[in-house]
Amino acid sequence: MADQDILRQSDPRAQGASQNPAPAELGRVAASLPPTCTPGAPLVMGRCNGGPPDLSFDDYGQPYATHGLHPFPAKFPPPLARWAIEQFTAPREWLLDPFVGSGTTLVEARLLGRNALAAEIDPLSRLLARVKATSLDPTWVEAAKAQIDHRWDSATLPILQGQPPSLSAVPDFPNRDYWFHAQVQRDLVRLRDLIARIDKRAVREFLLVVYSSIIIAKGPSSVANALDIAHSRAHHVERRASPNVWRRFCDRYGRALRGLRAFYAQADHSVQTLVLGHDAKALPYRARIADVILSSPPYITAIEYPRSHKFSVWWIGELLGVSHRVYETLRSHYIGTESVPRRERHTLRALPAGLPTLDRLAARLDEVDEVRAGRARRYFWDMRRALAEMLRTLKPERYAVLVVADSHLRGLRVPTGACLVEIAESLEVDGARFVHRDTVIRTIRERSRQMPIKRGSNGDGMKTEEVLILQRRPKHLFVAMGTRNSQDSAAAGAAAAPRAPRPREARSPGVKPGLREGCCQSTKRSLTGVGSIETSSGRVMCGKETIA
Repeated sequence: MADQDILRQSDPRAQGASQNPAPAELGRVAASLPPTCTPGAPLVMGRCNGGPPDLSFDDYGQPYATHGLHPFPAKFPPPLARWAIEQFTAPREWLLDPFVGSGTTLVEARLLGRNALAAEIDPLSRLLARVKATSLDPTWVEAAKAQIDHRWDSATLPILQGQPPSLSAVPDFPNRDYWFHAQVQRDLVRLRDLIARIDKRAVREFLLVVYSSIIIAKGPSSVANALDIAHSRAHHVERRASPNVWRRFCDRYGRALRGLRAFYAQADHSVQTLVLGHDAKALPYRARIADVILSSPPYITAIEYPRSHKFSVWWIGELLGVSHRVYETLRSHYIGTESVPRRERHTLRALPAGLPTLDRLAARLDEVDEVRAGRARRYFWDMRRALAEMLRTLKPERYAVLVVADSHLRGLRVPTGACLVEIAESLEVDGARFVHRDTVIRTIRERSRQMPIKRGSNGDGMKTEEVLILQRRPKHLFVAMGTRNSQDSAAAGAAAAPRAPRPREARSPGVKPGLREGCCQSTKRSLTGVGSIETSSGRVMCGKETIA
């Protein structure tokens, strides 16, 4: 699909999407499909080859390609993304991930020869996703690293002789000396300045991700005075000696380069990947552009990404176009945020969802904790808007695959999957509705968990996830058959469409997929059967990044 078919040409930010000149052989990587699934096999209510797929992926070992480039909490499992892409799409079709996070779906789409669109509101996550899915020639990175090596060595000798280096000012942020030793601060500034001098943007951003990975790291490997930054809640630790910034950067660079080489050798260089800095509640893409929607939405108040990401944004935020002060204000815009003001909580409480499961949950939470009840209402209200956008951008008859998990708030289990299905089937957009076709339970093995395990009053940690499979169906089928609930809707969909779920694009004459008009407007929308409300997430950040 040409760039002009994706981007709204009236948008002054639209730029040509570059492509690498030569396609490469599409390779296979370590992950494999579950034994019960054959690539492209038709689904019957989400079951492949007549039985439920085993999506636990016990054989998945170390991250491959660029998946391990940077730590990230609650990362989407690559084998699961690969299974869904191969099951629901054909080569060269278009995938959309409205909550792209660290870019797992984009990496797998590139490896499998699918075009991919994505949205992500968090600036650091957007950087990670873009870099991990970029088909970047490793020799360019090696040449840039050689330049940095030379400049670092040239500046080190005068420092040893007592001559202070000429540096940019050390960023001013809260508790700077508490979190970083003075020598670490000076070395981080030196290294950041050297990376910023690299001309090629893709190479510079790759090295910035490596730079960030020595700050946001697992366990004690961070150069900050902190443990477990990668798990979103940092714990201060006193270090006997100042960490060696340069040595840790070179170590992480070596591992990152090996991953990039493997990815570059196996990636399909002919497909396109586009990452936009937008809120999932107001996607900038035109209607009916995606052949599949594949995503793992945020959990309810489980992870506040700014808590960990701010440690890197303090140092490279200006290079990303966002200061650390502005970044701190974004928290209230995130789906699943804990930052829900009292006034908004009260407003949401006065607007029942009109959905049995969701309203009963909210009433029970009100009895236990009004604050957490407000956070849950805000989460599902935001997810309603996000699901409406998924329905709008999905092609007719195609599928949305969402990976979700139940949460626990004050000891009460929140049936996230059931609530999202209830919301999805209540929506109507452009004469279409969602049908819930299946839910597949996935076991999360103890050794493969990639997020903090919460116990105590909030339960015993997440041990399973639900893979929700939704299909876009025309509204008139529901009206004719009188189907309203999940079971009847699924039966209606099966009766009306017995064919295998691989329909080709149904496009109206003269309508091109791509960015929709007014992509930078307020996210406030009116949906059929849904009132409108002004929330603290009413504005979105706009931006565009194109990946080769």
